[in-house]
Amino acid sequence: ESGFLGDYSKLKPAGEGEALLVYNNPGVNWPAYDKILLAPVAYYGGPDSYPEGVTRADLQELVNRFYYIIHKKLAEDYQMVRQSSPGTLKLRVALTSVSESSATVDTVSTVAPFIVNPLRNAAGAISGASPFVGEASVEAEVTDALSGEVLLARVERRVGARGMRTTTKRWTDVEDILWYWGETIRYRLCKLRGDENCIRPEK
Repeated sequence: ESGFLGDYSKLKPAGEGEALLVYNNPGVNWPAYDKILLAPVAYYGGPDSYPEGVTRADLQELVNRFYYIIHKKLAEDYQMVRQSSPGTLKLRVALTSVSESSATVDTVSTVAPFIVNPLRNAAGAISGASPFVGEASVEAEVTDALSGEVLLARVERRVGARGMRTTTKRWTDVEDILWYWGETIRYRLCKLRGDENCIRPEK
């Protein structure tokens, strides 16, 4: 829990194959929503909290990339908008730790949002070289864009599975994780709407 979501009291441990912590509002009419307002993706940590070997530029590239991925996946099912209106979901997402290695990165208690410039220069793959396995943690919240009512929330962590090898792109594992989460967000919203042709992302 990084503090990004504010109130964690309603989140509960999830079952096998789910997020670490989850909250689902039971009274939501999900098919009534056809638009999404995607807030800028944040890195949520203190001003001096960059994980070892990770620069501000690294984090900017990662949050830009994550915004691009989420926007691309959700645009397949929703109208992506910049203003609130009836039938609009607001999605807030933050990376709370990232690492090139498989060592755990502690979440910092002193928090400050890391602001992203959405979509700019985010279409290409993340670059750089490293032999390490990556990992990332994320927190996400979906609200009704007009009322602010929390409809669902998630805390997740995932470790890459490439293993130690001679050389890979520096953030290959982390980027794979971001694509997985982008596909997972789309899948979960699809299931909540009650659609029949929802595609579960490969683990």
